[in-house]
Amino acid sequence: MQDVDVLIIGSGPAGSSTALHLCRIDSRWAGRILVLEKAVHPRPKVCSGALSHHGAWVLKRLGLNPQIPHLTLNQLRIIHGNRHYTFRGDPVVRVFQRSFFDHWLAQETRKQGVRVHENESARAIIIDSNSRNENENQTGGSAGVIVQTDRQTYRAQMLVIADGSRSNTRKLLKWPFQSRDMARMLDITTAMNPTGQSMLREKRADLFFNRMAAGIQGYYWDIPSLRDGQYYVNRGLFDSRIITARNRLPLKPELDRYLRAPKRNVQLSDAELKSHPYHCFNPDNSFSRPRILLVGDAAGSDPLFGEGISFALGYGSIAANHIHRSFQKNDFSCRSYRDDLLADPVIKELSFRTKLARLAYTFENHKFIHFCWGVASLGIHFTPWSRKDHRPAPDFD
Repeated sequence: MQDVDVLIIGSGPAGSSTALHLCRIDSRWAGRILVLEKAVHPRPKVCSGALSHHGAWVLKRLGLNPQIPHLTLNQLRIIHGNRHYTFRGDPVVRVFQRSFFDHWLAQETRKQGVRVHENESARAIIIDSNSRNENENQTGGSAGVIVQTDRQTYRAQMLVIADGSRSNTRKLLKWPFQSRDMARMLDITTAMNPTGQSMLREKRADLFFNRMAAGIQGYYWDIPSLRDGQYYVNRGLFDSRIITARNRLPLKPELDRYLRAPKRNVQLSDAELKSHPYHCFNPDNSFSRPRILLVGDAAGSDPLFGEGISFALGYGSIAANHIHRSFQKNDFSCRSYRDDLLADPVIKELSFRTKLARLAYTFENHKFIHFCWGVASLGIHFTPWSRKDHRPAPDFD
């Protein structure tokens, strides 16, 4: 059995961010961390790869510069019928090929001296009896979390669960997701057409909320993307299902109808359709157990826009500070982790979006929704997001 202070399961943005932030706190953490990844980088991911200013600032504070191919977009149009409002920025979002982005983050983690084991999966997790009692702050001796993988057995002082919305680690711990928090997502990558070329020239992405009244609690998207050096349009459908009482529409027919529109003219049968569950943030959920923290999609992400990468990076900073403090105080109860999350500015934004999603996606009257879009299109003019020279995200050297 190998002893390790911090074991992180998952080397996506949340897991890598946790390790990188620990190393930023104290470089000596590098030798005390082990990251397990069940796949091998670069691994395929169902994701448009959009990184907002929230995530860009996290990378900047870490001193990281993502020197990997990506697109910068200066306009994000939010559309309902013939009305829309536009978030502007220089850039408003960066779009990465997600497999390359995660691979780059894992490489940066290794550069700090952190061990990253790829192609190694957790098979069983055993909680030491001394770690079960949340009422005992002080824990020592042989207490820990025992993780058995297909290669080795580890005993960790703290375990970070960062393996996403399908978290196998949560299943092993019998820590199920709540069905009320599970969203749905369909994703395809399509060839460039005149509409896509226009979006690429204008550095623009479009989100269509046209089916809210019908029951889609989310949007369709058209986002220019770069994959293996070629330009494509990433398209898809996000349905948060945050209002569980509303009708549950079948997504494939909805997406098929959207793609057949003349300006897209895409046959769903001709495209490689990918689906992925999406775990939405709920501030009422549990985010920790003694010696165990949830981060990233395993903890919950944005139910309004389905934004994942930036919030996953933000979780890493909070988790790292909590871990560092836990070792300083020899207190592994993790009782304060939820308060740490909810007090952080990035998670406050996530909480705000959760409240807004619960409000917006209750509306079923098409005319009222359309009226709200008109109000929003006026209101955006009084914010910095209406200016082309707005710079919400940092520059990267």
